[in-house]
Amino acid sequence: MSVANRSYLYAADRRPRRPQDVPDRVVGLTEWAFDVPIVQRLLLSGDPSVCPSMIFGLDAEIAIVGDFDAGVSALRAFVARIRHPDAAPLIAEANEFLDDPAHRGEVIVAEAAEIFDMDGGDLAASAAALVTRIREHLDTDAEASLAMVNREPGDAALRELGLGNWSTVLFYDPSD
Repeated sequence: MSVANRSYLYAADRRPRRPQDVPDRVVGLTEWAFDVPIVQRLLLSGDPSVCPSMIFGLDAEIAIVGDFDAGVSALRAFVARIRHPDAAPLIAEANEFLDDPAHRGEVIVAEAAEIFDMDGGDLAASAAALVTRIREHLDTDAEASLAMVNREPGDAALRELGLGNWSTVLFYDPSD
């Protein structure tokens, strides 16, 4: 496994069915070092479940998939509640990126095995635990993130949300 320690989000035209099964259309959305930030968890919140990895050739279901439109809606509702004075450009950038038809998909796939591997545990169990966290605690996590970012000056708290790193070029390109 790579030691880049990032979580990667992709838009895809369907969910992966087996290890290294790459859907016909996969587009990079964002990657984040050392964490699966709240922005990524919100984007995965549309009926999240585990699935096989598109990039790591492991038999276990170590990736996470969620409905694209529902995830984008959840993110939009979240960012609409950010009151931080420096948030407007980051929110506009997120909306513009996700509104671009070239970045759309039916699903969003998260490849976070590098993050899970940092803890040294079972990757499939870690993926399942993140799905459970999203399903059962996302509202609480989002509220805590909003409280933090809305009360702290400067942009460090704002950046910790996972905004501002949109790109179709990620460390891994599953279609290679």
